[in-house]
Amino acid sequence: MRAGVLWFMFLTMLLAGSPGSPGVGLTWAQDQLAAAPAAAAPAPAENHQPTPEDIWQVLAVLRAMGLYDGPLAGTLDDAGRAALTAFQRRYGLNPTGVLDRDTLAFLGGPAAKLQHQARFIYTVKPGDTLSGIAVRFGVPLPLLVRHNPDIKSVHRIYAGAQLVIPVDFPMPAHFEVLRVQVLPERFLGSYLVDVAFADADRLAEELALGLREHGYQVQVEQRALDGITVRNASVGLGRITFSPYRSEGLTRIDVGLLAAGSTATSL
Repeated sequence: MRAGVLWFMFLTMLLAGSPGSPGVGLTWAQDQLAAAPAAAAPAPAENHQPTPEDIWQVLAVLRAMGLYDGPLAGTLDDAGRAALTAFQRRYGLNPTGVLDRDTLAFLGGPAAKLQHQARFIYTVKPGDTLSGIAVRFGVPLPLLVRHNPDIKSVHRIYAGAQLVIPVDFPMPAHFEVLRVQVLPERFLGSYLVDVAFADADRLAEELALGLREHGYQVQVEQRALDGITVRNASVGLGRITFSPYRSEGLTRIDVGLLAAGSTATSL
């Protein structure tokens, strides 16, 4: 009887594996993965449920585009769902008739996040059209309308009017927005990232890679302290600099972007 109990205990230890070795069917790498902290939850925007403000803004976009003529409200009625379905088909989105994640992302994300979007002010010139401005700055027309709620029709803009132009500038999601300024012909912003300032060179390489993937021409100086220069079709000249943040040893990223053709002479 005693021998049977000892044999059972030995067999149990053999199957479970010793504390210093992997168990049966579990590699060392899998063991490390299991012991590592859980992966970060998806960004809030991915799981965001549309708010009444989100829906109101989207209905305003649909109205300006001539797809909807009903009341602006915080809910979708049958006419709103039909208009949204037509919009989704026009732009290659899944025609669900609801303000789903992909549709909201195409329109710039939750209303609360719009103020974090890089953007600048453009003064409409004689002969400008809204669609032409959207093409010039590489902005989807509906997104341009959403950033300018005073637009009642995409077919009517006036010389001298000022438009907010969002900039497709790929700041990583884990960068905390400290400040975003919207200025004529330029965008200025500050971001904080949980990276020691001593590692700013690595951060510069990460940013340069993301910018190149988004079509920017990028010039990284010899030292991260000297910054990054960027340029593309809509941004004539831009500058990214790095600096220590207070006493925490973190890195602050300051961005200055000029609109293409801007007469501004400095950042």
